Amino acid sequence: MGYEVITSSGSGSWTVPSYVHKVKIMMLGAGGGGGGAAAYSNGTRFRSGGGGGGGACVHFELDVAPGSSISYVVGAKGSMGNGSVNSGLVKGGRGGDGGATSCTYNGITYSVEGGHGGNAGIISDGGASGGE
Repeated sequence: MGYEVITSSGSGSWTVPSYVHKVKIMMLGAGGGGGGAAAYSNGTRFRSGGGGGGGACVHFELDVAPGSSISYVVGAKGSMGNGSVNSGLVKGGRGGDGGATSCTYNGITYSVEGGHGGNAGIISDGGASGGE
């Protein structure tokens, strides 16, 4: 029994080998980026940004026909929140949301959401996880 793991973000397709009639699929949405840190410009009261949320996960079996194709999109990770200066305060920026991951077979698309970006350091909360 063989398997294939696709971890790089982007899109592509996979051709079902001639001897395969069922595949097990696990999809993970990309994680959200962490929020940027915050501090007063003199360096006091430094506050960390919140961590980005994890992407949703789903796994299932799919009946397939040998020689058919499964197309896929692997979501990209969320960007890290940057700091900015506002009235003497170095305020962190919110992290970017992670991208959704999906696959399509016989015109049916299965997908999972990416995680939400972490909040800026001034708030210091973590990002929410992606839904299903």
